[in-house]
Amino acid sequence: MLPDVLMDFFEDGSNHFLGNGWSSDSSALEYSFDTPRETWDDLIDIQIVARAMDDDMRVGLRQTVQHYLGFNPPKGSQITLGDWEAPWLSDAQINYAVLDALYVGEVFRKMRSIHPHNPWG
Repeated sequence: MLPDVLMDFFEDGSNHFLGNGWSSDSSALEYSFDTPRETWDDLIDIQIVARAMDDDMRVGLRQTVQHYLGFNPPKGSQITLGDWEAPWLSDAQINYAVLDALYVGEVFRKMRSIHPHNPWG
């Protein structure tokens, strides 16, 4: 179970959370931390937003970054296929995770600038 202070943070309606392809992540969180899936119901998934904005768009994070930010982020299969359940993540895994979080935020900012009156926040 997640600590109460962290659950309070996630359940606070004034906080907004972004993700990309969130369904598998929410399942993992539910399993790993015995956290109800409803905790993540308000998360904004940029894959869903991208599909709503452009039905023909491929919506993996790499394609979404390319489409909205104009570059291809580096993706190493050694990192993505690494052991993410290890007690300690490698520096490469931490860097990868930080960049993924940064990309999601920047893509969403760009989406909002293109469509400022959208239902996604």
